[in-house]
Parts: sequence; C-alpha cells; structure tokens
Amino acid sequence: MRLARYSACQNAGEFRADFGALPNRLRRRPYRHGMLDRAVCERFLTAPYPAVHEFWLCYQEGRAIGGISANVSASDPDTGCFGLLEFDTDYCGAGEMLLTGACDWLSNQGVKRVVGPMAFNTWFPYRFRLPDSEPHSFDWEPCNPPDYVQLLEDNGFGLTERYNSIAFGQLEKVAAQLEADYRRVLAEGFRVTAFDEGSVAEQVSTLFRLSHASFAGNDFFEPIPESLFAEAYIRLADKGGRIRAWLLIEPDGEPVGFFYTFVDRHDDETVAVLKSIGVVPAMRGRGLSNALVYLGVKAAADAGVDYAISALVHSGNPSGVFADKGRFRWRHDYALWQKTIA
Repeated sequence: MRLARYSACQNAGEFRADFGALPNRLRRRPYRHGMLDRAVCERFLTAPYPAVHEFWLCYQEGRAIGGISANVSASDPDTGCFGLLEFDTDYCGAGEMLLTGACDWLSNQGVKRVVGPMAFNTWFPYRFRLPDSEPHSFDWEPCNPPDYVQLLEDNGFGLTERYNSIAFGQLEKVAAQLEADYRRVLAEGFRVTAFDEGSVAEQVSTLFRLSHASFAGNDFFEPIPESLFAEAYIRLADKGGRIRAWLLIEPDGEPVGFFYTFVDRHDDETVAVLKSIGVVPAMRGRGLSNALVYLGVKAAADAGVDYAISALVHSGNPSGVFADKGRFRWRHDYALWQKTIA
C-alpha cells in the first residue's frame, strides 16, 4: 500500500475522480446510506477553504482503497481536523495508514489537537454513528461501518462530543404542549413566514445571517463564505423530501429565528425530520424556539406524518427536550473524537 497526496500528485483530475468515487465504490450494505456523491466529494478538493488543508488516497496495486482529508482550523491554529475518511475494510492497514498520514501532516503544521471526523468544520459532514443494533438509517445522518469507530479507538483517539437523533410519535400531543408559547409569541407582535423547497434559494442570505448569529457560540464553529453556505443548503433542499421551514420575525421586521424541517420516508412510514433551529442570542429565553417547533410539529401532524425525529442534536442541547414530549420510538448516537499530538 502507498499514500498519495493531492498537493503532490501528477494528475489532479485523476486524483479527484478517484477520491470522489470512494464512498459509492467501497461502502457495503447496510452502510450505503448517507454517502457523499462523487460531485460533492470532488468539490471539497477545490473548495475555497481559508486555512491550510490536504487530501490523501491510499492505493493497493494501483487501486484506490481509501481516502482522507485534513485541515488546520481556520479559527484555532492549535486544532486540526481529519474528515471524509473512507477505506476498504478488507485492508486493515489502509485506515491506519491514512489516519497516521493525516495526523503526521497536521503535527508538521503545528497542530496540537486533532478532532474528527470533520470535513473542514461543522458546516460540512462530521461525526460517526456509534455502533448499535437499531436498523433505521437515513441519508441525512452519518452511517459508517463500525470499523471506522474501532480505527479511532485503536489509534489513541478518545470520544469528545456526543450527539443524538431521537424519534418520537404522538405529534398532536407535542404540538398541544407547545401551542401556548406560539400564541404568546404572536401576541407579543412576532410573526412567521413559511417557505418550502421552491424558495430555499431566495432565503439563503437570511438563513446565512441567522445561522451564523445563532451558532457562533457552538463548539467548533467557524464562519464560512455565503457561497459555500448556499451550496450546502441548496444541496440539502435537493436531497431531502418535502421541505417545511419558517422564519420568525420580530415586531420591528427583523428576522430573528428560523426552523428548517423536511419529510423523509423509512419503509412504509413518513418522517418529519426536525433538522435545524436557530434563534439569535439577544432573543433567547422568550420561548421562541418552542414557537418555531410548534409550527413544524403541527404541520407534520396535520399532514398525517407517522412520527418525527429531533435530528443530530448535541447531547444536552435544549432542542432535545422536544422529543421528550412525545412517545419515544428509537435513538441514534453519534460522536466526535480527539487526540493530543503535541
């Protein structure tokens, strides 16, 4: 086996094509969910990320059997990330060779802590799903072989952050428990504007501003250019099912919050995915999140959706309590890992 580095390759187009083909070519059932398509993978190699970054492929007899990215954090030069990790699990050494190569490179950049999996930052694919026996898998969540988690543990990485998705029913009951907050917010002069997949592009600038204001205090947050944000959001709109989303507007006419949901399917059931909610810091503590979630859950209940998922929530985040109001169905857990290298 040998490693090839993107910045030193002789044929950049061939490297990008090999890198982009990895997920679809290497993943096996039941882990063929949530894979990045070829165009998205290749786009990472040309994206205008502001900090130093690199990509590697692992070859066995001329065939690419794995790949990985690494970057220095744009906001914290002591922290680096690895991401986009894929490797053929028949070749036990491929994953270790890729991970070691990325960590050695990050050490040479002066990085002291490596975090992952994270492609650049939390706006893009990050986290692995922890091994479990729960059979549900969706394209919007990590769906990795347990070998990927084992690789990190075997190479000295420790779990640092946890996340979860919780499925719950009784949507009418959940909506009823949140309705008082919604009515009170309207009485205070706030209003809501709904939009769907046909108008996501029109709202991107507003979502960009609100997201950056709402998430700036989150772990591993980094600002990104609006052009990259637009690519990510519009891609999500194209990938998901029916989108239902809302902007919350204060009495003076300024948007101060948003809630982004879409409808997915699993087997014969429809699922409302409660994907992203944000309220600007100055407006927190007034029940605005509850008001927004009411809209999403009520719309799902009215549409006859079978159940909802509080999706990809940081463990301990108040957003997770909405799932506690309904009937629990299942839970998926995800994580980030870290390792000190200097």
